Amino acid sequence: MIFEINLLKDRVRLQKRKSFLRTIMYVELSLFLLTFIILGSYRVTLYYQLETTQRKLTMLNEDVIFLSKEGATLGNLREINKKYAEITAQLSTINELTKNRILLSHKLKGLSAIIPDNVWIYRFNIAEESIRKKGKKDSEKTKVLYLFGFVMAEQEEAFVRIQSFIRDLETEPLFARDIESIKLSSISKPQSEPLENVMEFKIACQILK
Repeated sequence: MIFEINLLKDRVRLQKRKSFLRTIMYVELSLFLLTFIILGSYRVTLYYQLETTQRKLTMLNEDVIFLSKEGATLGNLREINKKYAEITAQLSTINELTKNRILLSHKLKGLSAIIPDNVWIYRFNIAEESIRKKGKKDSEKTKVLYLFGFVMAEQEEAFVRIQSFIRDLETEPLFARDIESIKLSSISKPQSEPLENVMEFKIACQILK
């Protein structure tokens, strides 16, 4: 009877492990497709915003030329300043989108070259945070790239593997470019479905300004 119970437990563990591996495979495929969708959407958004901004800039130049010939009133100058501020804001947005697209493209190429066996990255995102640096009183806004993933190992071994993975990230040229620091933010058992020999982790990569 005890043997049957133990055998049943082993089967349950095996089923959970297979289920987890299938989930990881689906996640990796989804992440692969999502990467192309994100980079593609960045390209479409950039093209649309750039075209719109160029059109507005052309119209503004025509207004300036016309007013320089006819004579500008205070109301005309205010309107031009307003349009100029709008175009400047749009150019800033385009610049930010361009930086993020290039950043993600480089990081994904670098990541795919060094990711070790039994380690999976299932999500990443860029967040703007306030960080207080050593020797400074005021906090500064900075961007942080977060990598979320799983490692198939027990807690101590998982910690060692992820630390080794971080060292590889620090020395990989494409990934390390424009990165100030890479740190392990957290590592723990998956909260959704705790499994043996599986740990969930989050890596924080602080981006240089």
